[in-house]
Amino acid sequence: MSGQYALSRLTNDLLAPEFTETLTPEEGLAMSLTAIGPIERAVHATNTWLKDLMEEPGWEDRERAYHALGAVLHALRDRLTVAEAADLGARLPTLIRGLYYEGWTPNGKPVKERRREDLLAHISAAFRGQPEIYPEGIA
Repeated sequence: MSGQYALSRLTNDLLAPEFTETLTPEEGLAMSLTAIGPIERAVHATNTWLKDLMEEPGWEDRERAYHALGAVLHALRDRLTVAEAADLGARLPTLIRGLYYEGWTPNGKPVKERRREDLLAHISAAFRGQPEIYPEGIA
């Protein structure tokens, strides 16, 4: 089985059943290559953000950077009005947008904590028990 055919077969298998019989291997391959572009761009944008975040504190752990990004985004999001939070979310890259909205409940937002110290405390709480975390540097 050629690689092209295997890829088109995979594409066909992932599609809704009503469409799988109508795609030839060539059509399936063309569709999969077209559909992957936005996914690759979203992953690239996320990797760029994580790389930039890792540079400041000198981290090498991408998961730690992802966790830090989520902590900052959530702390910021919860201090915005619902309209402001939605506006900011709409401007974020696709995968980061998902992280931003993860666990969000707009009821009771924004939180009343508006001081810098409150924001930094929220970030610190996300890293409880981990050494060498400086919320000021992450934010």
